[in-house]
Amino acid sequence: MRVVISKILFILMYFPSAINAQGGSNYSIFGIGDIHHSIGAYYDGIGGTAIAVPTELAINYKNPALWSFNKFTALQGGYKFNQHYNRNELNELWQNNGKVIGIFGLFAIDTSFGIAGSFGIAPYSSVNYLVSSPVFVNIEELELKGFTTYQGLGGINSIYLGGATKIFENLSIGANIYTLFGKTAFVNKTSFLQFDYLSSANLTNDSYRGWGFKTGLFYRILEQFGAGLYYEGNSKIDITREMLISMQGIGDTLMDCKLNFEIPDKLGVGISYQTQKYLFAADLVLQNFENLKYQKQDKSSFGENRLISIGFIRYGNTNYYADYFDKVTYKLGLSYQDLFYSIDNIKIKEFAGSFGFSFPMPGIAYIETAITLGKRGAQGDNLINELFGRLSVDVIIGETWFKPFRREFER
Repeated sequence: MRVVISKILFILMYFPSAINAQGGSNYSIFGIGDIHHSIGAYYDGIGGTAIAVPTELAINYKNPALWSFNKFTALQGGYKFNQHYNRNELNELWQNNGKVIGIFGLFAIDTSFGIAGSFGIAPYSSVNYLVSSPVFVNIEELELKGFTTYQGLGGINSIYLGGATKIFENLSIGANIYTLFGKTAFVNKTSFLQFDYLSSANLTNDSYRGWGFKTGLFYRILEQFGAGLYYEGNSKIDITREMLISMQGIGDTLMDCKLNFEIPDKLGVGISYQTQKYLFAADLVLQNFENLKYQKQDKSSFGENRLISIGFIRYGNTNYYADYFDKVTYKLGLSYQDLFYSIDNIKIKEFAGSFGFSFPMPGIAYIETAITLGKRGAQGDNLINELFGRLSVDVIIGETWFKPFRREFER
């Protein structure tokens, strides 16, 4: 009987039938959750394409080499709201969440040589799901009815510090180091309507500690073509786990243990074509989770996370007397992603399109907005398909703190 109940609970975990829930993607139950490849509305508007997309003010999260193109000392912060509509062949579910996402600072120390330093805090991955599912169990002709709630909240965050410079006129390099930290709470609670004394709850709190580094370069090919590359390496993530098992009428059991796992290295390449008015760019990001064992379920398997994106920017007119809407920068993007998890050997994929705007404000400041619409899932018996929308809003404020150093060759 215990095996049968375990199988029932496992099925319900993946195929929720609640009609209301507050959370994010149900797929964030796997591994380290949803990975944040792109941070910031400026790049969200072009599908997260960023590896070979330099700007004068927005702070690039993917490729540190592009900090050498920033002309101003800047502070950037943003908010993201996520709306999910999840469905399978039998049920549907609405979920949403929102939070502050990414606070960055950049010091443009010497714009002549592209010397810049940057720091920031941003989510690396996030877990956010909440599902309530009915439970029906027969024990010796006695039918028990109730519900099980599965909830996960938290994730892994990073704080980075790094710098960039131009080696040659057309070649920029950059690097940063970062610490990884965070906490995730997983709660499974089962209650039966007829017998309160059969209620039970399992609470697992995982705390994370680790570190990593990122290095990148950008090379300007001819005058209008550019190519970017970055590599990210991570240490083992140490986990301190606390578990609380509570059963009505029996009592609580508290346990703790130490675990660890490895976040795989990441590689990204990008190209761009840029004129004074337009930019076209494309990215490819690869990260292989084949050896990851953390939060791996019986019916799931892990593999390569592959992200392909393309973006288009129409830059705003910088003429002071231009019409305001001509000064606005307009952006479009598309992305395709093979996510790192499969269910019953069926790969989960994601398609998304985005558009965004950069609204200039008085002084050196912009309000960045981006809307992303997409679909995540796969075709299969009872597999969940998600439709999602994401709204990103950033405020970027810049100032000139440093003047370029005088050179001996200057006249």
